[in-house]
Amino acid sequence: KSVLEERYSNSETSLKTVIKRREVVTDELKATQARIEELNPLLLDMENRMAASTNQAERTKLEAERSELATEYNQAQATEQELLAGSQTLERYTSMFQTFVDSLNNQIAAQNTLINKLSIDTEQRIVLYKSLEDSLKTAAQQEVAHQINTLGTKVDTAAEETMAGIGAAAQRHIADLLELHESNMVNTAEIQRRKKLADEAFNRRFSEVMKKHEASSYTAG
Repeated sequence: KSVLEERYSNSETSLKTVIKRREVVTDELKATQARIEELNPLLLDMENRMAASTNQAERTKLEAERSELATEYNQAQATEQELLAGSQTLERYTSMFQTFVDSLNNQIAAQNTLINKLSIDTEQRIVLYKSLEDSLKTAAQQEVAHQINTLGTKVDTAAEETMAGIGAAAQRHIADLLELHESNMVNTAEIQRRKKLADEAFNRRFSEVMKKHEASSYTAG
């Protein structure tokens, strides 16, 4: 942008300079043309006076005056041609610099418009990208939360299944213990029955021994 503005400033300065120079040249051209218009009748009058004069001295004087007027006229015409060429050249450069200035002005306007648009786009994109970033973060957090929830659900299910398994195993163990108790009780009853029989046999034998002891009644076996 700074390059365009610098070129625009330079072109505008050149345009103003060319316009001022052309104004000066145009004024000089008009003055020269006005002088040529003045010299034309003077030369014509001088030629008429020379043609009408019969006095040699007067003719010589008129010829000298006419020569000066003709020289001035020719110089004025040469100056007119020079000024006209200069005016045409300056006119062409005026048009060229005006085109450059207009073009650069349009370029600057277009660039300013583009910069303004890009500035607005950038501001809006920052807002959009911030919203997108927040949405992505939220989505990521939701995904993590979902994964945690899913994992938690799996853990809960596993824990529940484990606890249920432990409970079922405990019940199986209790049932086994209860069933084993029945077996133990049967075994205990059998042992008690045998013990009772043994005790009864012992008591009978002990009673007989005691009786023999008390009676001192011993017989050879």
